[in-house]
Amino acid sequence: MPQPKKGGRIINIGSSLTQRVPYPGWTLYSTSKSALIGLTKGLARDLGPRGITANLVHPGSTNTEMNPAVGPEADEERRYTALNRYCDPDDIAATVVHLAGEGGCNITRASIAVDAGATAQPPGRSSACAGARRAPPTARCYQRRSTPTQKAPGRDPSAACLDRLCHERRPDCRLDRT
Repeated sequence: MPQPKKGGRIINIGSSLTQRVPYPGWTLYSTSKSALIGLTKGLARDLGPRGITANLVHPGSTNTEMNPAVGPEADEERRYTALNRYCDPDDIAATVVHLAGEGGCNITRASIAVDAGATAQPPGRSSACAGARRAPPTARCYQRRSTPTQKAPGRDPSAACLDRLCHERRPDCRLDRT
C-alpha cells in the first residue's frame, strides 16, 4: 500500500474584524473569527513536523454579492481602510494561491490581512474612533454611536470619547478628562 505524501497546506479564512469591531452587533462574528487565530497557531505547531503548514488569511471589506462596493454602507466601510477602497475577491484568492503553492512552503503560523489597510491604524488611536479622523463634520462619533444632537440607543448620551486624537479632530466628541 502506498504511503501518503508528507506535507500539505491548511489555509483558514478569517476576517479583518478580528482586529476591530467598528459596529455594534458584530461581537459573536468577531469572536468566532478570532478563534481561528488560536486554531491556526496550534495546527501549525502540531502539524509542522509532518511538513504541513497552517496559515490564516483575514479579508477586509470585499466586493461580493453580500457586501457590494456600491452598497448603502460602502462609503463608510471604505473610510476604515488606508487605501480607501474595497478588496476584490481575486486579491484574497491570490494570497491563498501563494500560500497553497511552493511559495508558501516556509510560511506557517501566519495571519495575513488582505484588507486594503483596514487594520492599519495610527498609533495611539483607539479603534472605536478610528473612523472619525476622516469623517465629515456631520458624521457620528463612533465611540458614542450618535450624532451630536441624537441620543445613542441604549447608551448614556453623556458617554465620553476616551480618545484624545478623536476629540481633537471632532469637536462633538466629549473628552473624558477624569
